[in-house]
Amino acid sequence: MKDGRIVEDIRTHQPVTVRTTVSQSKPKVVISWGQRLSRFWHNLGKAALLSIWTHPMRSLLTGLGVFIGVVSVVWLLAIGEGIAEKAEGEIMALGANNLILSSKRPPESERKSKGNYFYSYGITANDLKKITELIPHLSAIYPTRELNNRQVFTKEGKTRAELLGCNPNYQKLHNLEVSKGRFLSEFDNQESAEVCVLATGLAKTLFPFGDSVGNTVNISGNLYTVVGEVSPKTELKDTDKLGFKELFDDNVYLPLQTVWNKVFDYYFRGYDGTPLVSKITVTLEDPNKLMTVAQMLRDFFAKEHDMEDYQLAIPLELMEQAEKARLTFVALMGLVAGISLLVGGIGIMNIMMATVTERTREIGIRRALGARKSDITLQFLIETVALSGLGGLLGIVAGFLCEPAYDFGLGLLEKFTPTIFESLPPSMKNMTPELVLWSLPLVFLTAVLTGIIFGIYPARKASEMSPVDALRHAS
Repeated sequence: MKDGRIVEDIRTHQPVTVRTTVSQSKPKVVISWGQRLSRFWHNLGKAALLSIWTHPMRSLLTGLGVFIGVVSVVWLLAIGEGIAEKAEGEIMALGANNLILSSKRPPESERKSKGNYFYSYGITANDLKKITELIPHLSAIYPTRELNNRQVFTKEGKTRAELLGCNPNYQKLHNLEVSKGRFLSEFDNQESAEVCVLATGLAKTLFPFGDSVGNTVNISGNLYTVVGEVSPKTELKDTDKLGFKELFDDNVYLPLQTVWNKVFDYYFRGYDGTPLVSKITVTLEDPNKLMTVAQMLRDFFAKEHDMEDYQLAIPLELMEQAEKARLTFVALMGLVAGISLLVGGIGIMNIMMATVTERTREIGIRRALGARKSDITLQFLIETVALSGLGGLLGIVAGFLCEPAYDFGLGLLEKFTPTIFESLPPSMKNMTPELVLWSLPLVFLTAVLTGIIFGIYPARKASEMSPVDALRHAS
C-alpha cells in the first residue's frame, strides 16, 4: 500500500478452507415469574426503598398526609358504627313488631283554647279500653302510668324515684329479670294491693344493711310491701322521637290499679273522667300490619281527641331511619377520606417532583447504562406506592387504637370541660366504637391507588429525561 493505493498484491499462501460444523441450537431458557419478580425487586425495588430509607424524615412527613386520611376514616367509621349499634340496640329492645303510644303535652295554641286552668291531657284508661276492643291484629297490650321524682323512704334510707304502674305482663315486654322474690301478679292488680317491686340499685339505697323483700317502703304516705327485686338493665334514653324514657335503675314497680286508686296523681283524671295512662305499648301478631294498625290508631285519636296530646312511635320505622342515617354518615366519611387522601397525594406529588430534580444525575447514569424509560417510571412509582402504602399501614394499625383513644378523649372532656361532656348525647357517652373490618382493606387500597395516581406524573417526567442532558445538567 502506498498513499492509500494498492501497489502490489502477491499471494504467498494458499487459502485455507474452514470447515464449519452445524452446531445444535441451544435450548431456550425459560424464566419463571418468580425469577422475574426477583430480578425486578433486585433492580428496581431495592433502589426505590434505599432512596426512601436515605431520607427517613422526609419520607415520614410525606406519608403523614395519607396516614391522617386513613386513620381518620377508620376512627370515624368505628365511632359511627358504635353509635348506630347503640341506637339500634335500644330500638330493637322496644320490639320490631311493637307500636308505642305515649302521652305528650299538646301545643301551646291548643292548650290556650282550653282556658287558663287546663291541666289534663294525654291518653286515658277509656282510650285503653277502646283500643283493646276496636283495634285488630293486637296480640298483647302493655299500659303504664309513670310518676317521676317521687320521694320514697324507709327507716334506713330515702331517695327520689320513678313510680311505674304496670300490669304483670310488663316484665315480659322488657325481659326484666327478677333477682329476688317475685314480680307483680294479676291478683295484686285486681285487688289494688299495696305491694311493689324495686330495681336493684334502688333497693340498695333504701335497704343498705339488709334484704328488701318482705320489708315496707313509704310511698306518698302509704306503706307498700316489697315482694321482689329486678336486676339492672340498660336504660332506654329519650331521643325526642320515642316520646318517653325508661330509667330502669330507679323504678318502683306498682300494680297499675294501685297507682290509679291509691297513689296521689296531680293530674289524676283525663278529659273523659278516667285515669291517665303515660304510655301504651302494643304488640302485633303480624309485623306486616304495622303501618296499617298505626294509621288506625292515628285515626282513632284524631276522632276521640280534639288536640294532639299523644305521640306514636314505630320502632321498625325508627330502625330504618337509623340505618339511613348510618349510610349518610358513611358517605360523609368517604368524602372526608377523599379530601384527606387528596391532600396527602398532592404532598407526595410535590415531594416526588423535587426528588426527580434532585436525582437528575442518578437518572442520567441509569439511562446511559441501558435502563429503559419503563424502568425509570417503575422505580419512581414504587417509591410513591411505598410511601402511600406505609402511611396506609400505619393508619390501619392506629385504627385499632380507636377504643382506648375514644375513652381517653371522653375522660379528658369529663375532667377539664364537664359542661361540654354533659351536653354530649347518651349514645356518645355510653357507646363503644366498633371497628368496621371491611373498611381496613378498602382504605389501604385507596391509599395505594392514591400513590399510583399522584406518582405517575413525576415518574413520567423522570423517564422522559435525555441521558445526555441529564448528565450535562448534573455536572
